[in-house]
Order: sequence, then structure tokens, then C-alpha cells
Amino acid sequence: MRFTVATKIAAFFALVLFMGLIAMAFIYRGLGMVTTNVQELANIEEPLTASAYEMEININGIGFQVLKYLATENPYYREQALQDDKDFWGFHRRYMQLSKTERQRALGDEIGSGYRDFWLLAEALLKYRDELTTSVEQVYERLEAQDRLIEEHRDTVVTQHRRDLNQFAKVLILSATEAELAEVGFWCANYQRRPNPRYRELLFTKLANVKRHLADYQQFRMTADDRRIIKTVLGGAVELIDSEIGQVLSLDDQIREARQKFIDLRLHMDRLLDRNIQVLTAESLRVPRVRRRRARGGDRAQYGAISDSGLRCDCRGDGVGIDTLVFSPATATDAWLQDAGKG
Repeated sequence: MRFTVATKIAAFFALVLFMGLIAMAFIYRGLGMVTTNVQELANIEEPLTASAYEMEININGIGFQVLKYLATENPYYREQALQDDKDFWGFHRRYMQLSKTERQRALGDEIGSGYRDFWLLAEALLKYRDELTTSVEQVYERLEAQDRLIEEHRDTVVTQHRRDLNQFAKVLILSATEAELAEVGFWCANYQRRPNPRYRELLFTKLANVKRHLADYQQFRMTADDRRIIKTVLGGAVELIDSEIGQVLSLDDQIREARQKFIDLRLHMDRLLDRNIQVLTAESLRVPRVRRRRARGGDRAQYGAISDSGLRCDCRGDGVGIDTLVFSPATATDAWLQDAGKG
């Protein structure tokens, strides 16, 4: 059966329209999937990943701020640490709300539990540092007060106890006591700067020397003024200094111990975030893209099946394929028109 030119042209354009409709259907379906995947990325996956990274930033920020506060006592660092703590819990809540798998939620619970211990150590370090500052100030103020008292009493002995046969010996002991008290403060400051056991030993050696000098002074015949200054005032003050220095060293040791635990725990949580949570959230970002690629591959397969199903325009005997119509319409048109001219 021979077709007229008009029939062939009409059939050609009908087939082009049909394939265009099929192509539009695939395009519409693809756009719908793109919209769904973009919404999932925008509303879930991206905020989930951002929350994981923000939690790590807050943890590292707190680690930095607390250590800087220990070194400088600048209140700015304390305020920043408190703000980072507040921010962390905000991002942690958002992460837990957006988590879709049991593994993600379990890791979120683990980082939350570890962070609680981490923040307790941070608070303890801030508290210890404030207490240490107060104790050190008390020690130095008391040392300074006793230094002035010894100096004043030495001047009194020099000017008013000229008939005292032990005047010269008393002046020497008072001068030695003043020097040893100054060294107590010196070695206390050195031990805080660098916790060398030798510095600690020297600190207590100097404090023992102060007590020994006061005991030696009391071997002499003392005036009422001597008894009041040496036995009552200086003796009591030295005992208080001894107690306060013990408190300073105890706080200093607690800070060093808690500081190392604080650093170790920060590193543990940083590794937990890097190796687990961020890996999972990065995988979540890839899921919509993989799903889209698979769907696109399915579309091509379905389209190919339609193209190869035998639906071909065989007006010339060998025919013009549908895939040629869709992907190379100019080639298909030339072929059809040539065929129509021959007919």
C-alpha cells in the first residue's frame, strides 16, 4: 500500500507530537523529583550537616576560651565560653530533631553525654581559677603586710632597744625573716608559673626557715612589744600563710589535673564528630543525588524501551527510529521529506 505525500507528512508530525508528549512527561517527572530532592536537601540534609559542624566549632571554641581564661583571667573568654555552651545545645537539639536513622540519633546521644562531662570540667576549671586567684591574692597581701610589720619592728628595735644586749642579734634575725618571707612569695609564684617539684620544695623550705627564725627570736629576753609582734601577730600570720599556701598549691594541682582531662575529652569528642557524625551527615547529603541519578537512569531505560519496542515509522521499508525523531529531528525530517518526494 502506497501512502500519499500528505499522509506521510501528517503521520510524521503526529509521531513527532507523540514523542514530544512522552519527552515532556519524562521531563515533568524529573522536575518533580528534583523539587523533592532539593526540598529535602534544603530542609533536612543541609541543616543536619551544618548542625554537626557547628557543634564541633562550639566544642573547639570552649576548649580555646577556657584555656585562655586559665592563662589570662580575661572575663571576655569566660563570656565567650558561656555563649558557646548555649550555642552548642541549640545546634544539638536541631541535630537530634533532624536525625533520621538510629545510628545518627545514637551518635547524637553520645556526643551530648560526652559534652555534659566536658562542660562540667570547663565550669570546674573556671571556678578553680577564680578561687586560685583569690587565694594567691590573700597570700601576697598577707606576705606584704608581714613584711611591713617586720620592717617597722626592726626599726623599733634599732631605735628604742639600745640597752638590749641582744639588739644586734634581734635585728639580724628580723632581717633574715623578712628575706625568707620574700622568697616564700617568689617560689610560690615560680611554682605557679612552672610546677617544678624543686620549686615546691624550696617554697616549703623558706616557710620553715621563717618559722625557725621566729622561734630563735623568742629565745632572747623579749619586751612586751617583742611578745606582741613576734609571738602573737607574726606567729599567727605565718600559720595562716602556711595554710593558704597549701590551699593555693592544692587548687593549682586540681587545675592541672582537670585541665588535662578537659583537653583529652575535647579531643575525644572532636574525633567522634570527625569520624562518625560528620561522615553520616555527609552520606545523607549524597543520598538525594544518588537517588536522582538512579531515577534518571531509569528514565533513560524506559525511554529506550519505548524506542526499541518496534514503534517505528517504516514508510520507506527500513524506517526512521523514534529515538532519531527525539534526539535528531532535523535528520529525521530530511529523511521523511526525501522519502515523500520519491513517493
